[in-house]
Amino acid sequence: MGVGSASAKTCDVLKVTGNPAQPPLVWKQGKSVTGAAIELAEMVIHGMGLKMRALHMGPLARVQKQAERGQVDVVSGVFKNEEFQEYLVYANAPFIKSQIAAFTLRSNPLVIDTWGDMIGYQGGTIRGASYGRKFNRFVKKNLTLNKSPRLEMLFGQLQKGRVDFILYQITPGLSVAEEMGIGGQVQFFLPRPAIQLNIYIAMAKSSPCIHLLPNLNREVRKIMVRQGPNLPGLWTKYNNLWNQSQKQSKAQP
Repeated sequence: MGVGSASAKTCDVLKVTGNPAQPPLVWKQGKSVTGAAIELAEMVIHGMGLKMRALHMGPLARVQKQAERGQVDVVSGVFKNEEFQEYLVYANAPFIKSQIAAFTLRSNPLVIDTWGDMIGYQGGTIRGASYGRKFNRFVKKNLTLNKSPRLEMLFGQLQKGRVDFILYQITPGLSVAEEMGIGGQVQFFLPRPAIQLNIYIAMAKSSPCIHLLPNLNREVRKIMVRQGPNLPGLWTKYNNLWNQSQKQSKAQP
């Protein structure tokens, strides 16, 4: 069998993953992952005439390593930064723009209305997170952030007083806090100027299927035209599914 035919066979089924701490975009479901970003990947890949296999590969830091090693073809629901761009090639345009919030405990009198209000306090965020050049420069110059591979660990640090605030996406952050049973203890602020995170679907540079990137871009464009900015239909569907899954899990003895 020639190299071309072997590559074609390898690319019949694309391996897809994402950061599971992002409901309703991505969350763990058994040995797989589900969410709006995963269905987007499925729509894109099916539009390319291929199949996909969704895999849970652990927290964001482990997802990064698997992508770097070529153990996964597609990462969906991922933000863009310099480190990730060393081993990921992104679709031409983001499919969602997510606003970043500063989460605190309700018992903490700290109020965060502007970026400057975070100066002098200990913050936390997900390892590898990037929030745009301007805010990244502000962080480097003015803030101290604990970086953790898991959002659950950060909320644990918040409860224990090891961090004063956490920077993360609003809906996924609230969803994980609810899952942990601390939703009522947590509040969030939207510091000005607004911090927006562009969310993409990307392919691993080391994937044997990287030559399919133009096809992926074409299908993403088609879906964005049909679904509209920020994919409101998919977002609503998976936000409802996430909420239902949490109610069911709380109802179990």
